[in-house]
Amino acid sequence: ETASNAVAYKELTVPCPSGKTIVGGGAGIGWGPPHPPAESPHLISSFIFGGGWYGEAQDSSGTGRNWRLIVQVICADVAS
Repeated sequence: ETASNAVAYKELTVPCPSGKTIVGGGAGIGWGPPHPPAESPHLISSFIFGGGWYGEAQDSSGTGRNWRLIVQVICADVAS
């Protein structure tokens, strides 16, 4: 996950370990109290990218509150 801060745009790619195959993944938004804010940051995209899982999000509310982008990748040994 990214740092929890008030940066408006965030992106992150989480790679699979060497020798593993991506079988899934996803991205989401995390924020501190209060939960959730009236105008939440929004997820722009989440997909397989460059041997990992990519996510990007933006907070265009202008409130300056802290939030973070969380990206997960699911990796496995896959036999052909």
